[in-house]
Amino acid sequence: MHSHRAPLELAGLLLAGQDSWGDAKIQDAVANGATQNVDLTHPIPVVIVYWTVSVGSSGEVRYMRDIYGLDQRVLAALRARR
Repeated sequence: MHSHRAPLELAGLLLAGQDSWGDAKIQDAVANGATQNVDLTHPIPVVIVYWTVSVGSSGEVRYMRDIYGLDQRVLAALRARR
């Protein structure tokens, strides 16, 4: 998923049918900007990955910007394990 809407879509899926959480309430929560913890009625496992390098379907290497600035820390940790 490369859409800026993907996090909102994920929130909608996770909160579907729970309390009064619908698209409008999710949008309001995002606009508010404050962190909110919500206990899910039906928890599901979610894996979120952050990759700055990947391989495309035809085998080409794709490099993305390291928007969180984590690559240098990961590289330093890998080098320390040698």
